[in-house]
Amino acid sequence: MEFIEQIKEVMKESRKEMHVDQIAEAIVAKYPHTQQHLDVLSKKISSILSKDIDKYKTKSEFTKPKNSKGAPRRGIYRLKIKKVVPDIVPPPPTVNALYTGKAGEFAVMAELLFFGFNTSYMAVDDGIDLVAAKDNKYFHIQVKTANISESNNQYRFTINQRSYDSKDASSTFYIFVLRSCNGPSYVNNPNRG
Repeated sequence: MEFIEQIKEVMKESRKEMHVDQIAEAIVAKYPHTQQHLDVLSKKISSILSKDIDKYKTKSEFTKPKNSKGAPRRGIYRLKIKKVVPDIVPPPPTVNALYTGKAGEFAVMAELLFFGFNTSYMAVDDGIDLVAAKDNKYFHIQVKTANISESNNQYRFTINQRSYDSKDASSTFYIFVLRSCNGPSYVNNPNRG
């Protein structure tokens, strides 16, 4: 670890401005293998921090606090606290519902593969989108995908009662893919009606 990184560590832990002598003492306490005398270490710290501020100007991670007259305080340094700016996630593009439905089916298929199911996509969709098999058991899967509504922050699904009643209730599962800006999440309710 470079010496400037050690300085950063002790100043980050302190969370306040420190004199070079205090920084030197903290480094010796944190890194006992440091074999320099405190006076020499203080001068080295002062030199490193001063050069860093001169070289990087406003981009330096260190700053010299000012006194009441506006002049830099002698031997005192502070680590700049970086403000964390959250990433702004762009809204997903508006696409045709057919694309959203297929994307949801493929997302569920991928997740099932990760869980060790052998999945198959149905060539003709007559109410069953996927068939999954594991340990000689077969499951029919109907996938419903919805994007979050911007107006009321809810998801909306439509299931035809006739389609719901016509499939074998013991092996048919509905998986609801809830898609938002943060990515998909999955809901499966095995306790059918």
